[in-house]
Amino acid sequence: MLTPDFANPAMIYSLIWVITLILYASEITSNIAGLNQSTFILVSSTIITFIFLYYAYYIYTISRRNYLIFQFNSFEKTNKVLEIEKYIKVVNIIYKFWIFGSLVEILLFKGIPLISVVVFRQFNLNYSAFGIPTIHGLLNACYFTLISSYYLLYVTSKDKKYLKKVLIMLLWPILLMTRAMILWSIIEIFCIYLIFTKISLKSIFKVLVVFIVLIVLFGLIGDNRGEVGEVKFTDNFVREEYKFVADKIPSGFIWVYLYATTPLNNIVVNIDQLKPSYNFSNTLITLVPSFIRDNITFSNISGSEFYLYEEAFNVSSYFKGFLADFGILGTIILASVLQLISIDFYFSAKKFKIGSIIAYAAMFNALMMSGFYDFFFSLVTVFQILFGIIINYSLYKFKKYV
Repeated sequence: MLTPDFANPAMIYSLIWVITLILYASEITSNIAGLNQSTFILVSSTIITFIFLYYAYYIYTISRRNYLIFQFNSFEKTNKVLEIEKYIKVVNIIYKFWIFGSLVEILLFKGIPLISVVVFRQFNLNYSAFGIPTIHGLLNACYFTLISSYYLLYVTSKDKKYLKKVLIMLLWPILLMTRAMILWSIIEIFCIYLIFTKISLKSIFKVLVVFIVLIVLFGLIGDNRGEVGEVKFTDNFVREEYKFVADKIPSGFIWVYLYATTPLNNIVVNIDQLKPSYNFSNTLITLVPSFIRDNITFSNISGSEFYLYEEAFNVSSYFKGFLADFGILGTIILASVLQLISIDFYFSAKKFKIGSIIAYAAMFNALMMSGFYDFFFSLVTVFQILFGIIINYSLYKFKKYV
């Protein structure tokens, strides 16, 4: 019996979007507009395309005898194909740069968000303003590269000092009060865990425990961003017939539901009225450095306004920019290109090219979060992929970087 490979990009993408469609159809919150035909065609087409591309690529690699399923039974086996010492040196350089940059950001912000808000009760403080524009994206890429690298070194060497480093670094996004970084970190660690671990009932249970803890933490951070005693933000959205359940479960579950469904909701209410611009202005806008982007008006780029069904949730999955630029068919084509790139990194990671594992972890996050936001065209993702390519080059020189 074949064991499901949950690190498989086509599988994880399909699971995420099928679950999103099911959650959306349940209409637990009052802001759901209802699924329409165009959105269903778009989502289902990208799922089918991804599955087709994956198996076409798989058959191609098998035909060339270029596919390797590795075994990670011991550090010694992996050490035969990797120059671990060189890798650790590269990681140490990235770590020093990240530490220096983070200290500069702390000095400029005059504190750390969690301490400022929780300890000094400075609720009017704009904690989201922490960091130097654009440089902060590079530092975040360093952070995700580091935490993924430490976990990778732990699973290959079983040296607990690397696990301790992972746990210590997980405190950083908590100090910054950023749920996005917590999710991103966990997802990348989860990706590497899936690559290295044969899925069993025990491992599934461990993943579920971590997932539930993450959801509870996600809700606690969201609920504690305002004054004590305020009505929970999520209470404004739950339908009356579901409120008795919502009151008895951690608010994190409602937060996750809202973040999972409202992006698709924004696509539903816009997909049939958008007029494509037929250029990459909306798709590539997130790659423009923030200090430039924040000083330029990008509204109405596509010739039609993108309507937000609920102003509190201004994200619209990774489809938003693609639809504004190229419409439904163009979105499917562009998504297939990104899918093919992620498949290539995945198969390279399965050959244990360590830089490819780091880069694929970033793409895995983009796939996991594709229902929420376009992380494919994020500076953080691009920087991390570049770090992966640099690691591959430093380890294998002129061999294939991916």
